[in-house]
Amino acid sequence: MLKSEFISEENTLQLVLNTDLTADLISHARFFFKKNLECKAKKVILDMHSCKKIDSHGIALLLATHNSVKANGASFQLKNLSPELSEFFKILSIYGKFDIDNGLLVQ
Repeated sequence: MLKSEFISEENTLQLVLNTDLTADLISHARFFFKKNLECKAKKVILDMHSCKKIDSHGIALLLATHNSVKANGASFQLKNLSPELSEFFKILSIYGKFDIDNGLLVQ
């Protein structure tokens, strides 16, 4: 469901979300994020390539994680958001809050 990889030479932590980010998974995801963020990486990337659905609990967790990472002086990036989630973030007016890397996807 969730996996992590620390790339030490780049001081980057990449978290891969292989599921949707909804209320039924939030406690597990929150624990996973908190545990992995203890490594104090300078860059945290959350790869959301398999996430197709996110609810208000998921949005709250992303915002809290973003704020926590930024408060520790690191950067936080969302990677591979689906076009549907990108549009959803725009509707909620939070798209600009995050550094988003969608590769070749049109913004």
